[in-house]
Amino acid sequence: MKIAPIYDPKKRRRGPKPAKVDLHRVFVIGLVIWCAITVIVVVLFFAFHIHVITMSLYTCLFGILIGIGLLVWEKINRDHYMNLALGTSDDTATYATVHAVADTPVVTAPASAGVKGTVVSDSPCPKPLNTTIRSGEQR
Repeated sequence: MKIAPIYDPKKRRRGPKPAKVDLHRVFVIGLVIWCAITVIVVVLFFAFHIHVITMSLYTCLFGILIGIGLLVWEKINRDHYMNLALGTSDDTATYATVHAVADTPVVTAPASAGVKGTVVSDSPCPKPLNTTIRSGEQR
């Protein structure tokens, strides 16, 4: 096992691209399974009136409620997770920035801008500078 990727981000491999999945189909299948189990538990409940079966009925009902909640969540976030898999989401820029190995360009503000000696970076996560800034110049 190589230890270098643990402490050196430049040695890490790029993570896999997100897979394109249809969560609507997955949540509907899960909801159908919970409904089928609920029917079985209700039949057993009316046949035997056992306390364990009552708790199973509550579990099935909560599974159905969670499934409905997940379907609502999927309806709201469908465009986001589908675009993420296609690579056209805003998260791809974040993904590329986090996993980039290239240096971040650094620009100094002119003294006439009223911000003397300030360093401005194009990156949302600026890297620490190992340079000395004097009179608005970068060395």
